[in-house]
Parts: sequence; C-alpha cells; structure tokens
Amino acid sequence: MSPRPALVLLRDRRFGTFFFGKTLSLAGLWSHNVIAAVLAYQLTGSVLYVGLVSVVQFGPQLLFVGASGVAADRGDRRLQIILGRLVCTAGSAALGVWCLLDGSDGPVGRVMILAASLVMGMGLVLGGPALLAIVPALVREAEIPTAVRLDSLPMLVGRSTGPALGALLIAWSGPGAALFVAAATNVLFSAVVAVLRVDEPEERDPEADNSMRVAVQYVRRERRMGLILLGIVTIGVAADPALTLAPAIAEAAGGDTATVGIFASAFGIGAALGVVVMGPLERWFGRSQLVAGGLCVLGAATAVLALSPPIAVLVGAFAFAGAGMSVALTSLTTLLQVAVPDSLRGRVMSLWLACFVGSRPIAALLNGALADVFSVPVALVIAAALVAVTAWACRPAKMRGSQREC
Repeated sequence: MSPRPALVLLRDRRFGTFFFGKTLSLAGLWSHNVIAAVLAYQLTGSVLYVGLVSVVQFGPQLLFVGASGVAADRGDRRLQIILGRLVCTAGSAALGVWCLLDGSDGPVGRVMILAASLVMGMGLVLGGPALLAIVPALVREAEIPTAVRLDSLPMLVGRSTGPALGALLIAWSGPGAALFVAAATNVLFSAVVAVLRVDEPEERDPEADNSMRVAVQYVRRERRMGLILLGIVTIGVAADPALTLAPAIAEAAGGDTATVGIFASAFGIGAALGVVVMGPLERWFGRSQLVAGGLCVLGAATAVLALSPPIAVLVGAFAFAGAGMSVALTSLTTLLQVAVPDSLRGRVMSLWLACFVGSRPIAALLNGALADVFSVPVALVIAAALVAVTAWACRPAKMRGSQREC
C-alpha cells in the first residue's frame, strides 16, 4: 500500500488527532513558561531568578531522561504520555490557584514559582521519550519519514504561538486564569491520547536487557547513530545565538527590543518553512544530503551574522539559520526513527532529548562567555566553524545507509 501524503496524514483520525492535540499542548506549555517568567520578574525584579526558573524546569529533563526512556521501552507509551501531561497540568494549576488565592510578593510566591516549574519539568521528562517514540506506531511503516517530519511542526508552532498566547492571556484575564488555560490544554491532550488507537509494538522479549547500557552500546556499535547524535548536539549549540546573542546583535546593528523580536520571528518562520519544503527537497536530493545541506545553510547563515551587516540582511540570515536548523534536525531525527528498532526507540529517543535539550544551557553559557570575553562576532564564528566540522563529519557518504533509510 502506497504511503499517504502529508495532508492526508493530517486528516487521519489517529495521526491527525495526535498532531493537533500535541500542538495545542505545546502551545499551553510555552504559555506556562512565559507566564512563570513574568511572575518571577514581577515578584523579584531579578533576571537571574527568571533564569533560575528555566534551570529548575530543564534540570529534571537532563537528570531523569534515561530512566524515562527505559520506561517507554518497557511499558505502555500512551499511559506514560498521559501521566506526564497530567503532572504538567498539576504544575500549571497549582501555580494558578496560588495566583488567585494569594499572589502576594514574598518568599512563598518565589517558592511556588520554582516548585511549579520543577513539577512541570518532571512532567516533561516523564512523557518526553514516549511522546517521540510513539509516532511511528501511528502510521504505516512507509509513512514514518513523513510523520516524523510533520511531528516537528507542533514544537515550532507551540514555541512561536505559546509565548504570545500567554502574554495575551495575562493581559486579558490575569496570570491565574491564564495558567488554568495552559493546564486545560494538557488535559485535552491527555484525553486525546487516552482514546488513541496505537499499532501493537513488536513482541518484547521478557528476558531482554532493558537498561540504558544496551541503548548506548547500540549507538556505539552503529556508527551512523553516533553521527546523528553529534549532529543533534551541534544544532542545539548553533541554534542558541538566535536567543542568547540576538539582543547584542540587534544593539550592534542599531536596533532595539523590537528588533530582537523580529529576529526571533524570522528564525521561527524560517524553521517552519524549512519543514514545509523538506518533502520535495527529500525527493530530489535524498535525506542524507539534506543533513549536510541543512547544516551548511545553518553554518553559512551564522557566519553572515558575524559580519554585522544591516538589519535587513540580519533578518534574512536569521530566517536562513532557522530553515537550515529545521531541515538538518528533522532529517537527522527521521534517520534515527526509521533505523532504530521499536524495542530500543524509547531509550534512543531519550538520548536524542539529552543531546538536544542538554546542549542548550551549555551553549547559552558558552556563547555568552565568548561574547563577554572576546566579542559577539567571535562567538558566532566559532559556532559557524563547529557546524562546518559537523557537516563534514555527517556528509552523505558517511550518513548513507540502506535505501529505505535514505
């Protein structure tokens, strides 16, 4: 049976429902993030405290993602996703209740914000690997590449619309009600997953070793898996300047705060367009070529940013950087999802999460330190050079496997 095109998959009762439910949930999660950040700054007036909120939220994802991946390969992935989203719901709802009942400036408020962020982080790590690993079970085998490509859109849409939604909700109804709306999106997605029909996974050997050690050995044994994860780490590092260095880049070009927002929007729009054009590009060039091509576009755009051109050129460079990132990231993720056996998919996708999520705070510290000690252009040139080296390491001759995978 021939694979269905993307638009047909989006209308499919299984994959389409999952896709739109996940998009709504991620928009709610990003709404929570911006609401928590606004509350933290209002209560403390400290940018450092706002950063601490993010650290508390992302910390559990780095510490426990391996255990969550093991659970995704041992148990019911649907149940794991539901539990994770309900824990996220508890974090948003608890902070919303505090805002409605108290909301005063003081130690209790500061603790509540951190506690809610910690609960949110625990929910994200609980369901994260299962949320990625379940995608191939929603479609036919030949449709996995298209499904994985489409599955990257909810993250982009949620990240771009969620903060704006959170800001609008705060202005319209206050933080308490806004947090309940964010919590409701996760409840709705949990209900969607609860009624979702998932293809039965391959039969699992009850005596098989389900430890993370087996997944790590698999990645070390399969050389291409290691290159894929190297590419994921590099993308996490090279995509960071769009966030960490954007204010300094805008200031050097004579821009203001609005310019930073334009840069972020250009990066997000470029990333979304990259996913949209991937279908025809993949048919023309092949998936392995798109890995190196996307990395080259990301590296070249980052190098252009280092030249301190006019704002109009910077906007274009940010857009191309976003497109290169999404093309390379989606191609690498598709190669990973297609090649990995279902019995290992949860654990290997937990490594994917560790590489992508774990690289972001490290990249932020590295880029910020390089910019402070040397200059913003130096930080950008180093990032571009890292991407160039990775593009060479992940060139088509190294990434190409079976015809089915490329």
